[in-house]
Amino acid sequence: MWDKKTDTAEIGNYVYGLAIPVYGSTYIVKYVGQASLGNVERCFQHAEEAKKYLMGRGTSNVRKVEMINYFASNGNYEIIILAHKIPGDQLDTMENIYRQLADYGALLFSIKEDEIVFENNLTNIAATHNAKSAVDADSGTMFVKPKTVKQINRMYANKIFLNSQQIADKLKAKEILYVLNRPGIHDDGYIGAWRFNQRRLANEVEWLVFVGGTGFIEYVFKKEDIKFEVRDKKVCFYARELTNYVDELRKDIDGEPCFNVNDKGWNPFGNAFAYHSNLK
Repeated sequence: MWDKKTDTAEIGNYVYGLAIPVYGSTYIVKYVGQASLGNVERCFQHAEEAKKYLMGRGTSNVRKVEMINYFASNGNYEIIILAHKIPGDQLDTMENIYRQLADYGALLFSIKEDEIVFENNLTNIAATHNAKSAVDADSGTMFVKPKTVKQINRMYANKIFLNSQQIADKLKAKEILYVLNRPGIHDDGYIGAWRFNQRRLANEVEWLVFVGGTGFIEYVFKKEDIKFEVRDKKVCFYARELTNYVDELRKDIDGEPCFNVNDKGWNPFGNAFAYHSNLK
């Protein structure tokens, strides 16, 4: 089920895939379906249907429920929301596009800590089959970047805005580097690159806090865990195997942590870095 803190009305019509593991953290979508705004729980109903099939009840798709039962017995299949906020008149078209991609084995995803970290360049794959206005980022009519259920829950959860002092208190930190509105983990596992002040980064910073374009705090890394590299005079580091401490910011709040600058939120189009010494 969706998290109770998730505003499911924000998801709208969507196309989803049931994915199974093929190697390590790599999953492949084997079944594609659609859900309308009036039946937002649809992607979860297959598991219940599969359980009933085991009890001797019929099903309209034996292949699907047998696949679910086989992998569910090991707790090892994923629901992926392939696209959401889909206009009603394009829902069937979008489902057919993704179904064809699945039939060709093209829907491959790497999932780490319940998040898609590598999506095989499928971010805007549906855009090539539809009018540009339908997938325009500013129009808000369609979101075609694949997400896990956990990621959708975070996207549309109740936002709890934390200022730098509150974050520092939770992390027990004196010096934090905030990275605002920068790309996340790249396909090669790296995150970066930036023109950080390397002296300050080496001597003073204890934590790095990464804030996404929607204001959600996506990653919290300990600096001592990071091995920085310099490429073309810019700093980057391999992030895929690092521990993400964002759960430290979720403690004692009823929602998802977002970054608040001076009680005014922050400009989602800004690309600034900010250092904060907050712990007294």
